[in-house]
Amino acid sequence: MKIPGTIVPRTDHAFLARFIRVKSYDLDKAFKTIKKYYECIYKHRDYHKDIRPSQFAYAYESKAYHCLKHRFDEVCVGVVRIGFWDPKEIPLLDCQKAAVFVAEEYLNQIQIQEKGVSFIFDFEGLRFEHLWHATIKEIRRCAEVAQVSTNI
Repeated sequence: MKIPGTIVPRTDHAFLARFIRVKSYDLDKAFKTIKKYYECIYKHRDYHKDIRPSQFAYAYESKAYHCLKHRFDEVCVGVVRIGFWDPKEIPLLDCQKAAVFVAEEYLNQIQIQEKGVSFIFDFEGLRFEHLWHATIKEIRRCAEVAQVSTNI
């Protein structure tokens, strides 16, 4: 598979298996999903560039992200609380990088690969300043990255 730019594709068993599990062991669908994954990483390089938890730990401290406790026989549920995000304190890109990092970490769990993940977006506390920073273009971009990153 040819990938543009300097992105080096992962070929380790755990990484490839997560795509195969998500697509119910259909190798053709898994391969197409891997291609979409790397195309998305290339298209949205800024989301994936220099992702280190220490860089955006303050984004988590805002409590804007939360994962509901779940049993492993059910779907994992993530909650995004828009009203807890302060755009003056936390740049939108840092929130997006934090979300990508968490999604990648959760998707390393076999149970989540097999059962899936769902998101709840809580708009309580939404203010005009949120919309000033999170434009429709940015929301679409974030949704595309979320869909591809979670192997949907």
